[in-house]
Amino acid sequence: MRASDPMHNVCSSSFALALALTLACGTNNESTPGTSAQTGSAGVDDGNDESAGSDAGGSGDVDSGAGPAGDSGNPSTSGVDSDNPSTGGVDSESSGSDPTSPGETSSPESGSDSGSGSDSGEGGGDPFAGYDKWEIRVDSFEPPVGPTYYACFSWNLPVEQAVHIVGFRPAVTDPHIHHYVLGVYDAPQNMNGDQCYEWVEDMVWGWSPGFQDMALPEHIGFRAGDEGTVTFVLQVHYDNPLGDQIVDINGFDAFYTKDLRQYDAGVAKVGDVLGITILPGLPAYEHIAQCRSDKTTATFPSPEMNVVAYWLHAHKLGRKMWSEHFRDGTSIGELGRNDNFVFDQQMFEMLDQEIVVKPGDEILTHCIYDSTTKTGLTSGGVGTDDEMCINFVLYYPDSKTLEGCGNGV
Repeated sequence: MRASDPMHNVCSSSFALALALTLACGTNNESTPGTSAQTGSAGVDDGNDESAGSDAGGSGDVDSGAGPAGDSGNPSTSGVDSDNPSTGGVDSESSGSDPTSPGETSSPESGSDSGSGSDSGEGGGDPFAGYDKWEIRVDSFEPPVGPTYYACFSWNLPVEQAVHIVGFRPAVTDPHIHHYVLGVYDAPQNMNGDQCYEWVEDMVWGWSPGFQDMALPEHIGFRAGDEGTVTFVLQVHYDNPLGDQIVDINGFDAFYTKDLRQYDAGVAKVGDVLGITILPGLPAYEHIAQCRSDKTTATFPSPEMNVVAYWLHAHKLGRKMWSEHFRDGTSIGELGRNDNFVFDQQMFEMLDQEIVVKPGDEILTHCIYDSTTKTGLTSGGVGTDDEMCINFVLYYPDSKTLEGCGNGV
């Protein structure tokens, strides 16, 4: 799956989403200078069809009433040596080591709170106990002072074989970080704060305020490292309306296994950015983002894809969101709903039951905005004061041809 974006290039000289002065984009088999990463093991906790009822990208002052109610993969392998030699700026340490100096990585005990609501799992157990992990941190990056800045960072981590990434834990404490968008690339990259407004490729994870641990179901994982290197590219959106001086040492932990799971997972973006125009002074302005049936016919996995989680994403005007699922012109359910959207409480939500989506299906994402505080139009865009209407859908089996479905995603 390769994500697309309406904006500019990852290494450009101007930007900004969720998902940074252009440095040379290059190939490097080491962690990028100015970034840091560690490997370790997580310890065990002791204790173009017509819209189905709506015009594409249509918007208007609409009541925010609820919408309708709503085996292909990689065979498992095992028996591989668990050692993971690290070279080129990647230090190998076990979880539980003492914190290092600012800008370097620290190794919090497995299951500890690593920032921004990191959850230890139900009943106090750590969902990542027993898995290997990479501790990924930005190394004291100082973004230019300004209200909005998007920067990209890369880490190139050598592996002996392909792995499945099985979960993420945020380590974010700086309130200036608006969100993360994380991708896994096929080839090594060299980015250290490069200004970037385009979506990262092959998105696997994102973070925004309120996001906690994300552990994938046991039958799926994000495949990486087939060519001997796992390359992470992290896009960081800095929100700094007061012009504060920022030194970023935040990041995340990525947990992985060499025992490949049954299916490769992917993330698809369904929704709208560029087509959004919100009128001012309205308590319930609805925008409908259309993922058309001809698009799903061309790009969605055949014979079907299985949706296991969703992340409904908007900015500060968002109040209510849901994605309506149509087949043959008939509504058959929803791919996620949030009736009380709060900007500071966004995260992937696991579905109680997987939902099957087939090529030819249509998805309408409804976004309700409260614009009573605004005196002018609000447009879709990457800035904090712009808006978005996106559903990030976690699914399997991964499709290398599936891009974002909608306008500007």
